[in-house]
Amino acid sequence: MMMNAEHFIRKLQDLNALLHKESAVLYYNDEDIKEYSLRCELQIHNTKCGNVIIYYSPKKKRFKASIPSIGSQVVYDILAQNVDEVIEKLPKKTHKVADNSPQGLFAYVDGSFSNNIVTFGAVILDNNELVTEFSGKVLEPSYQHARQVAGELMAVGKVIQWCLSHNCHQIAIHYDYEGIEHWVTGKWKAKQLLTQRYRDYVQNSGVSIHWVKVAAHTGVYWNEYVDKLAKQAAI
Repeated sequence: MMMNAEHFIRKLQDLNALLHKESAVLYYNDEDIKEYSLRCELQIHNTKCGNVIIYYSPKKKRFKASIPSIGSQVVYDILAQNVDEVIEKLPKKTHKVADNSPQGLFAYVDGSFSNNIVTFGAVILDNNELVTEFSGKVLEPSYQHARQVAGELMAVGKVIQWCLSHNCHQIAIHYDYEGIEHWVTGKWKAKQLLTQRYRDYVQNSGVSIHWVKVAAHTGVYWNEYVDKLAKQAAI
């Protein structure tokens, strides 16, 4: 263990003790501990909200932190108030979205299949500002046959979970694979266990969804963004 690793770990433990009541946590890997910095992943309600980089000065025995803009002001305040100095607050990303997108809360979702790994990616936005993003692998063996479709459906499920955990009852979901909407609305018949479970979960979630079809790979920023998120999750 590096000389300063114990300082980072102690600080991380203190921060996580405070963040716990807000269902937030800072994750890190041992190999991420550098001599004077530690990169952590911030998650709130099991959703990735960005990276926090903590710096330690052995001479001054002080901590500085680079803290991203996140959806929870309470969590941001906890982080900011418990380091000696916040050296950066990253601005939320703002980009043009599809012209037919409603203002308010909306999401983009996508799935991918690469090297026999099924993955998903999604972002939540509020009035064109990034609130959070998440991605990961679909590990359920019985869903692997559906390949990227399983990732698409998992991404929608993650968006709904986020809505439920944040007491949001309606959202617009942008997608480029039409089955995402059609299995829920009944335009397509759900014949497989995966699509049946997906349909039932969305229909019974209590979240009202406005579906927005986006043409794939046509330069729509957030559609391309979640495509990359999903592909990167396979690495």
